[in-house]
Amino acid sequence: MSATNSNVISFPQARDGNDAGGTGETTLLDECRTLAVERLSEALALGFDEVIDELYEQAERSFERDTRDFFLKAKDAWPEQRTAVQAAFREAVGKRFAPIDPAPRQAEAQFSLTTSSWTELSLVEDSDLDEDVRFTEIAAKIRNSCDEELVALDQRMGVVLDQPELDSADNPLAPTGITGAFREALKAATIELKIKLLLIRHFDKHVRPAAVSVIRDTNELLKKHGVLPVIRYGSSKKPQIGTGPVEGPKPDSQEPSIVGSVTLPIMSGGAPG
Repeated sequence: MSATNSNVISFPQARDGNDAGGTGETTLLDECRTLAVERLSEALALGFDEVIDELYEQAERSFERDTRDFFLKAKDAWPEQRTAVQAAFREAVGKRFAPIDPAPRQAEAQFSLTTSSWTELSLVEDSDLDEDVRFTEIAAKIRNSCDEELVALDQRMGVVLDQPELDSADNPLAPTGITGAFREALKAATIELKIKLLLIRHFDKHVRPAAVSVIRDTNELLKKHGVLPVIRYGSSKKPQIGTGPVEGPKPDSQEPSIVGSVTLPIMSGGAPG
């Protein structure tokens, strides 16, 4: 980068892994990835800290021997399972920041938008349905807690990932992506459904609010680096490429150049797709 352009930010291309080329350079995408992986993993660890005590309490409260033995066995198996699930979750969250596959992907099921009869739902495994419902609810609660921030982050991550038409589901911090990362992580260990639902409850308690915080802080990080610092709500969702904000004070000449502005639709009622 030349001296005359030293105040212009060069946005990184998405790539798999952390500094796979061994250059030692930390990119803006790396910063976003690290923020998400560390904060979400820390929240998950806090939730998992409570699990072994809860399993012991469940065993103590059980009157039937089989139920008591079930929870005691689960308590003994938990330390090894915890290690596997936490490691898998970190990896799954990090992979959310990898290059986007250009091939068409099958749309994720959204129970809030699906009309099915109970006869049709009965064909689904009870365990899968239980997980689907719970993860769908958690993802919806995350979006409802930071709806406008997510719409803005879709646009900002589109700039960083060089994907101007980035689909909401492809945002590395999409609520369904975060819940999907945990669901995938649970496959790293053989866990009974009853214990799995307990883990999902702790994920909801600890990781869900952390996810909202991470989404907001990632927005602030990108704004700080000049990525679409001004977002207006109007009729168009397509970014308006420019060298400065469409309104408000001009940035100081010593600050990084501002990369565009964007007009987003006014949301009324339901969350954006």
